Amino acid sequence: MPERTAFANPSSQHAAGRAARRVLEDARHPVERVRSYAMRQAVNTIVQGTAADVIKLAMVALDPLLRCGGGSDRGSASDAAPVHGRLL
Repeated sequence: MPERTAFANPSSQHAAGRAARRVLEDARHPVERVRSYAMRQAVNTIVQGTAADVIKLAMVALDPLLRCGGGSDRGSASDAAPVHGRLL
């Protein structure tokens, strides 16, 4: 975490996952409380961006199974959707 917050300080930007970029205007703010909030946003951007990338990769991997009916003895899946960080 310290290396990510250090990264946010000089550039006021942060990249998460593959292509998402977030500008952190308050990363160099003179008030500690405001600057600290921007650092938490930098870390949160990483976590949420990575989680979104994992869900997208899971959906791509599931696509062939959904197209052929699931291929399971327990029944077949007909659809998948990401809901609040879970793949249903």
